Amino acid sequence: MLPHYGIRTSRYKLIGYYTVNEWELFDLEKDPDEMENLFEWSGYKVHPDYQAVADDLVSQLKGLREKYKDTTGSPVKLWPTGSYD
Repeated sequence: MLPHYGIRTSRYKLIGYYTVNEWELFDLEKDPDEMENLFEWSGYKVHPDYQAVADDLVSQLKGLREKYKDTTGSPVKLWPTGSYD
């Protein structure tokens, strides 16, 4: 398993694999078995309908890492849409 960090809310789960800069996002309400990653291109680009959700979760994840002074792995970074187009 690759090293990762993540955040889970009552509806969403976001996982960042920081050694390879790939992401997974699941809508647990629509996909409770986590079968459909809402990131496209092997975790590089979030589905357009979920961009705001991903941005919010990344912001929360950054805040939690700062709050708990977690410096493991790479800094949290979600590349902007269009970076891989």
